[in-house]
Amino acid sequence: MSTPSQRPPQCNSGRTTQISDSRREAVEKARQAWIKKLIDLSRRNNLLYYRPLKTGTLDLSIADAESMAKLLSGESVAIKKLLPDIRDEGASNPVRDIARRALSNLEEKGLHTLFLSLGMATWPSSDGGREAEAAVLLVPVALESKGRGSQLFQLTRTGAVQANLVLLHVLETQLGITTSSDELIPYLLGDDEGEQFDPQPLYDELKRRATELTGFEIKPCAILGNFAFQKMAMVKDLQERSKELCAHDIVAAMAGDSEAKTAVGSVQVNLELDHTPTRERIHCSRCRLEPTVRDSGCSGGPEYRHSRATRHWKEPNHRQSDCQFGCDRASGPVCSGEAGSAGCREAPPE
Repeated sequence: MSTPSQRPPQCNSGRTTQISDSRREAVEKARQAWIKKLIDLSRRNNLLYYRPLKTGTLDLSIADAESMAKLLSGESVAIKKLLPDIRDEGASNPVRDIARRALSNLEEKGLHTLFLSLGMATWPSSDGGREAEAAVLLVPVALESKGRGSQLFQLTRTGAVQANLVLLHVLETQLGITTSSDELIPYLLGDDEGEQFDPQPLYDELKRRATELTGFEIKPCAILGNFAFQKMAMVKDLQERSKELCAHDIVAAMAGDSEAKTAVGSVQVNLELDHTPTRERIHCSRCRLEPTVRDSGCSGGPEYRHSRATRHWKEPNHRQSDCQFGCDRASGPVCSGEAGSAGCREAPPE
């Protein structure tokens, strides 16, 4: 089959020099709608409504301070050292379940969901239901098993501390408290080498910004578990790349901007075939049928396609099962290539 070579559309993908106000408004409206659809605001989202699980979470709030400091500084720390006063069976099942779930999410979905959450923001619910409990900070970590017991599990920090984007989104869109991760993270102490890790200044700053929200509190805590973060990478891009989205014709067209739709619709896509086969009519030298049709791109192989839509071999001796020219044998014999039953014989060619 010929392979088409496609010249990509030459649409504007970020080079717009002048953007109209109507386009900005359309893209911004669509951007907010896309973010809202991507974020799950129901009580199923444990980034917004945390719920302790018997085997799915592990409370490290009472962890040994020195061991926790080593963990947050980047060292690998055994679970047994973090929780020296808890019997092994008390932490064994949760750690195994957490590690198993994290591995499953990574292998099956390509998602890193294992975090150590720090701080828990709470405020009264407007619908009278269970109040929100949202992690403030998320520290990406990894669990490595060194043996059968939970004391042989090693916990290691694997990345930079992140603010809970679900929390920030809800504070901004539903509660009118505008803040961003870039504004809060500088208040975190100890995320640089040589400093003692201390998230309390960040908690204080967030509480200061949310003073108008009655009942808003932040409880210091540390929870190890899998936190649903499936679509937050997409949400982060939508939140941080509003200018690029507005400048892109295809995105603006998706948002409903009429000028962008016209620009995208006027793009010409040229398809060029490397080879376009032609069909010619020829006479088959092996039978008395009418002229046949074959592909001019054929390299001289034995197969022809006759005008009667039958298969006929270029070589004269072919099996009767491939011939529809009137051979009266049901199976097995070989046709000499002539039309009619007289051309059939019993033995196949050597």
